[in-house]
Amino acid sequence: NGTIEEIVGYEGIFENVTQIYEAQQELEEQQRIQQILMEQSQDGIYVIREQNLVLVNDTFCDLVGHKREDLLGKPYLPLIHPEDRSRVVDEVNRKLEGEKRAPYEFRLATEGKREHFVRAYSGSLIIDGIPSLYGYLRDVTDELAREQELRMRIEQRTASLNSALQYQK
Repeated sequence: NGTIEEIVGYEGIFENVTQIYEAQQELEEQQRIQQILMEQSQDGIYVIREQNLVLVNDTFCDLVGHKREDLLGKPYLPLIHPEDRSRVVDEVNRKLEGEKRAPYEFRLATEGKREHFVRAYSGSLIIDGIPSLYGYLRDVTDELAREQELRMRIEQRTASLNSALQYQK
């Protein structure tokens, strides 16, 4: 009648996958933490591969004034102020060649807004065998304005002091 009345044996292979499962859980947790850190960063975070943006965070999007979907897969160079582009390209190329470079400042290309200065901290990495650049952009517009104001005050006070000293002679 085709029914099984008694099981006389069982054959199979058992494998303990606990370590694999735990490693997968740990990896997922690390990825979740990295995503949180990237999106909560006060700095703009980016990755450039073959001259195109392949990763950006919300702060980067806010700094450059574009939506993420309008940036990914697109060249980074149009985001740089035209007068600063050749210097930035030189910095990027040196980093891609593995040269250690200090952070550098440049202006973003903004439409109708005041000049927007950023400081770039970057380094090179390899993605799928292709030299790429990762970096952080920090908005330093207000910092530079304060430094300029301080320099002007120092110059004014120095001029006043020199004038007073000349008057006393």
